[in-house]
Amino acid sequence: MGNASTIDGKKYFSGHAAQRQGNQTLVSLKGLEENLHAVTLQLDPDRNDLSRNIGIQVDQFITRGEGSELYSKADIIQSISKWKDDLSNFDPAGLKNTATARQAFQANLEKLRNQLSAEAVDVQEVMLTVSALQDILSKDENYQRGQEEPSPDQPEQPEEPSKPDQPEQPAEPKQPEIEYDKAMDSLTKAIEKKVAELGSNKEAKKKLLEIADQAIAAIQEAKTQEAVNQALETALEQISKLQAAQPEKPAQPETPAQPEKPAQPEKPTQPETPAQPENRRNRKNRRNLRNQLNRKTGAT
Repeated sequence: MGNASTIDGKKYFSGHAAQRQGNQTLVSLKGLEENLHAVTLQLDPDRNDLSRNIGIQVDQFITRGEGSELYSKADIIQSISKWKDDLSNFDPAGLKNTATARQAFQANLEKLRNQLSAEAVDVQEVMLTVSALQDILSKDENYQRGQEEPSPDQPEQPEEPSKPDQPEQPAEPKQPEIEYDKAMDSLTKAIEKKVAELGSNKEAKKKLLEIADQAIAAIQEAKTQEAVNQALETALEQISKLQAAQPEKPAQPETPAQPEKPAQPEKPTQPETPAQPENRRNRKNRRNLRNQLNRKTGAT
């Protein structure tokens, strides 16, 4: 985020980034008075070697508020030149002949003519002169007051002239204070943290830059605190999903096939158990039975 300071009546806004590659510096110009303001970009000679081939790159300016607009130097000079021509038709006799009124008006108007006709116009100096003229013309005490009954000993005072039109200023919409800075601060911290996590992943950093651009635009264009919160929440969710490139895991070797188990040899057939010899009693009984059969047969 940027920092603001006032030196010799001029406001300075500055900022620096935590990362050197793919960095973004967000400078927020807030608290400006309703008027035209000149923005000049320059390197700080105390912190930069101006002999080197270095410079400042601006990706975009984002304006907020109804009627807010960014003008180029040429546009500003053209607008002020037209306003200066309108002032030339204004009769300064309507101003009091004092050092702070008519005399100051004439001196500053002449100064403005010289500044605008210079070969190299210093817009900041021109704006200071314009502000001085606007200040003179905006004060009622600088104008002559007409008398109710002019005395015959002195000429009638001219009618109080109408004040010349002021350059149109962008109207600042009335709305509740929205915490833009807080949201931008949270976004910046998330971006810086993710840049460190991504390491050398260029594709992820490129995607991070796209998310940052979209988030900044969404936050700046939001009209309500709820919209700001939603834009920030969406951006933080997208940022959290970015991952550093994971090294590919080496292919696992295939498990070798298990050798087939050899067939088990068949068990040999068991020999039949030999018949047990008959005991003597059985043999005797069998012999007696045959003898009986033989006798019967012979008798027949």
